Amino acid sequence: MTTTAHPINRLSGHWLRLAQAVWVVITIITTGMFLAGIPFALTAFSRVGSFVTPETMAALHRQGISPQQYALLTVVSLSVSGLIWVTAGIIIFVRKSADALALIVSLALVTFGTQTTLRGSLVAAVPALSLPGQILTTISWGSIALFFSLFPNGQFVPRWLRWWVSGWILLFVLPTKVMDMIPEAAAGVFFLVFWLISLSAQIYRYMRVSTPVERQQTKWVFLGLVLFFAVFIPVIILGLLKPAQMHSPILLIFANFIGVVIPLSIGVAILKSRLWDIDVIIRKTLQYALLTGLLALVYFGTIVFLQSIFRSFTNGQSPAVIVISTLLIAAIFTPLRRRVQEVIDRRFFRKKYNAAQVLAAFAITARDETDLAALTGELQRVVVDTLQPEGVGVWLKPTGREKGG
Repeated sequence: MTTTAHPINRLSGHWLRLAQAVWVVITIITTGMFLAGIPFALTAFSRVGSFVTPETMAALHRQGISPQQYALLTVVSLSVSGLIWVTAGIIIFVRKSADALALIVSLALVTFGTQTTLRGSLVAAVPALSLPGQILTTISWGSIALFFSLFPNGQFVPRWLRWWVSGWILLFVLPTKVMDMIPEAAAGVFFLVFWLISLSAQIYRYMRVSTPVERQQTKWVFLGLVLFFAVFIPVIILGLLKPAQMHSPILLIFANFIGVVIPLSIGVAILKSRLWDIDVIIRKTLQYALLTGLLALVYFGTIVFLQSIFRSFTNGQSPAVIVISTLLIAAIFTPLRRRVQEVIDRRFFRKKYNAAQVLAAFAITARDETDLAALTGELQRVVVDTLQPEGVGVWLKPTGREKGG
């Protein structure tokens, strides 16, 4: 089978050198501003201002955390997370610098990963850098929009996405004064629409256009996004319900680091040539995420239920409740894991689930069947059902008696 490369994917000659030079210049500027913002961010996060509210300081005081400790934890976690984004972008650039789509993806990772409060604190302290900061923001969101519109084959699918990307970039080209006039609610709606359209385009491409290899690449990207939003959304909900908990140092570091799953998954999708193991990863992720949720629900539900019973008889709490709940979890873990795995395989991996069932049935038949002709026919049926080849043939090695006779 032969494949043809899409014209947009390959660069050569002067266009290649120009694109690489532009990429290097933008990367140096954005990384330099990112690192230069560290001392300004340390100062900004250690006092009440545009980045820290009085409520935050009060919550830190109740937890026994000094403003300097809070600032150091925040800046260090943001710095390490941003550098991971930059590193992923640089690796993609070094490995596939002649690929236009790879250049766009790597530029998106570098500029988007450094678009944090570190760079924002530098721009706030040095107003002369507001224009370069605005340009980098435009490049960042523009390259992200291009990534979702072009990935993985370098073509706009559907074609109207080129107009959507153009309008999205023009939105960031507007002067800062005009942008400040847009209400926060409207800005939130714009970003929500952006993510919905971007993800919908990828789903449409996956269902209607992508080749099997391209679908594996898309699965890697979606795995990173799903893992990110699976953690990010509960953190947002926690912040709305219990704002004081948002200032926990552990939660703060975790929230800043969870975003690195996105550049890592994109890097694997771009660089890794054999991507078939993604089905196993998705399968295991779904299995253990659902299993963990069910076990946590059973555990805490059992504790609440048993504590209410003990309280009605003893007017107090009993440590036996914890022991009983733990033993219950240990008893149901294995059967529950098998049941969850069966449900996930049947619902999301039906083809592999059916093949596994056919092979399991054949193993029983092979163990009990003594008729060679019947066993051969059953083997052919199993091969057809699981592998679906164009033709099936069985060759049996002659025995010594047949050779001599």
